[in-house]
Amino acid sequence: MNWKRKAFIQKLVSKLPASLSHNLYYWLQRNKGALRSIDPFYDLEKSIAIVKLIKESGLQVDDKNFFEIGTGRNLNTPIGLWLCGASKVVTVDLNPYLKEELVIESIASICKNKHKIIDSFKRYAQENEIEKKLSILSNVNDLDTFLKEVNIEYIAPADASFLNLQDNVIDYHYSVNTLEHIPENTIISIFLEAKRILKNNGHAVHMIDLTDHFSHGDKNITSINFLQFSEKRWNSISGNRFMYHNRIRAEQYRELFENTGIKLIHSEELIDEKAVALLNSGFNVDDEFKNSEATMLAVSRMNFIGTFNPN
Repeated sequence: MNWKRKAFIQKLVSKLPASLSHNLYYWLQRNKGALRSIDPFYDLEKSIAIVKLIKESGLQVDDKNFFEIGTGRNLNTPIGLWLCGASKVVTVDLNPYLKEELVIESIASICKNKHKIIDSFKRYAQENEIEKKLSILSNVNDLDTFLKEVNIEYIAPADASFLNLQDNVIDYHYSVNTLEHIPENTIISIFLEAKRILKNNGHAVHMIDLTDHFSHGDKNITSINFLQFSEKRWNSISGNRFMYHNRIRAEQYRELFENTGIKLIHSEELIDEKAVALLNSGFNVDDEFKNSEATMLAVSRMNFIGTFNPN
């Protein structure tokens, strides 16, 4: 879909009363958008990427407690962590977007593709343990039973910067493609709260998509399309509950991490070379970004794991 048309629809629907707009937007996604077919493997691969980051840093997943920012519509990433040995996942969302029918459909797809799941996860968990857990999933028919069996605690609406959790109870604080949808000041507050709920040896593990998300569905624009607009203009386009999208760049994230006391253990930055070429050929960015190098503006993804400096 043309990105301007999509932005207009999102903005229009967001102006409706909250309960009506949420239901209508879900209907649009389910019947016209990305939720027309359910494929849990994208999210499951993200859970594998999280586990890979953890294990390559010399850390463990087994019997650890995870805390997720931004549940979304389904619980596939927590399922993946559970398959890899996580003891518990607490997942929170500012909006109650989770849909039982999507969870059940995802579980059915996972169980139907048992061998694909085993092949994907056997590097990170014992095959017999994966089979046992898939057997548990095959007997799940409703959301409440699923949450109990898999030891997932879902909390929504919830503010990740002010949580009703005890101090020092979480091993890993994580998110997948969520931070880019949160204002910078709120991210800072979320990280400060993360420091409180994490154990002394706990870690932050986050995966951030820095691209213009409208480019995912409209191939006529690039991953840096949104950098041409002023902050005011961009907020008029995407400043709504369905598509808020900050434009924080990689160098700003690194500064944010430092200011909130996060010491990076390992980080990965992927650069969109097409975007670099476009910038070097004269793509006009807003004044806010003119002093940044092309390679920094063109970072498309950041994955990192870090600890919080002691007080």
